Amino acid sequence: MKTFTFCLALLGLLSINNCIANETLVKVGNSVITSRQLEVAMASAPYATQFPAMDEKDQAHLRGDMLLRLVHAEALYLHAKQQGLDNDPVFTKEMANFKTTLLAQRSLNTIREQFTIPDSVEKTLQKHYKGNSDALTASRSAYVARQFPDFKTAHIKQLKQRYHVITHTDKLSDPKALTADTVLLTGDGFSVTTGDLLPLDNSGVIVTEQIKSKLEEWGQLLILARAAKDQSIDTQDQLRDYQHQLLINMLLEKKQKEWIPDKNTLQQYFQKHPEIAYIPERRQIGQIVVASEQLAKQLRQRIQSGESLFELASQYSIDTYGREHSGDMGWLPENSSLPEIETELKRLPDGEISSVIKSAKGYHLVMIVNRKPAESKDFAAIEDRVRQAILSEKMPAYLKTVMHNYPLQWTIPDH
Repeated sequence: MKTFTFCLALLGLLSINNCIANETLVKVGNSVITSRQLEVAMASAPYATQFPAMDEKDQAHLRGDMLLRLVHAEALYLHAKQQGLDNDPVFTKEMANFKTTLLAQRSLNTIREQFTIPDSVEKTLQKHYKGNSDALTASRSAYVARQFPDFKTAHIKQLKQRYHVITHTDKLSDPKALTADTVLLTGDGFSVTTGDLLPLDNSGVIVTEQIKSKLEEWGQLLILARAAKDQSIDTQDQLRDYQHQLLINMLLEKKQKEWIPDKNTLQQYFQKHPEIAYIPERRQIGQIVVASEQLAKQLRQRIQSGESLFELASQYSIDTYGREHSGDMGWLPENSSLPEIETELKRLPDGEISSVIKSAKGYHLVMIVNRKPAESKDFAAIEDRVRQAILSEKMPAYLKTVMHNYPLQWTIPDH
């Protein structure tokens, strides 16, 4: 079996070849993770815009880390199914609701595509905003925003007639007679009951006003979803992805309730780990990274002479994120930067440009624009942070147990 370290090296080669074939990278139990899945995950990662500017070693490391995340997610998904969570009524209802909403959205998109600005209106707009394309685009958008709601309402009215939709709001006049099975809307192939909208509350009382506010909304979604089915709109990929994530979330929610059964558990953990209350100093950092020391020194002199670090960063920085954000690196906690940069930041006054800092990434110039001092929070302010700390502590052992049930078989081809 190939080791994970070896797989990281191969992942670097896979990125060079752009994963032309949808190759299987690893088998997790009876499931597989493919190169296409990895590429999709990488494209949606927070660092996606910075990725092309990274060196091959960093790219391979991030791809390897993402692959491991996909492996863990697949094992958790398989474990959720093994525990029968896909047969849970909550899962069934959530999937049905998501499918209805997704189909309705697709149907609404189709209706939007059918809406066009009348020729007479378009000619008037073009004449009025001649030579000003931005204003013309804005005026078109404003016209659509004003007129589309009526167009949509008329279209849905036609769909109601097509699917013989009937509402039974008269049943709401006697709240005491309502049950979760009371049918409030019917149509060809679908219906809405009281329970679909709002289940009985803890006292067993159905709130009529809430039912009324939900009936029109949910009925409209069902009508649009039915229209999408008639158009054979395909949503299988989205449903599969959502099912995958939903089962994982349900499994982790179940474990969270086991690990943190009540608030007292959080408070006890907080008392044993008072250091969790400490919030480190945060600094708003401006940065330029260039490839040569000579250029860094020249830019430092220009900044000291009054030029803007941020304007220069947008022109010269080789850091993709920094260049795209004009050198604004956002708020960073202390000790989160490279060691050589952190050393400089500790002695750097606010608003002053640093000396040239050399690292493996290049030659840096940094500035502290603003800072928030370190502080300690009380339990109420960091309750969620305490919860995350417990989950982070419990998760590795749990993942190890789960992974034991779904052996890995690396199938990354040699290149």
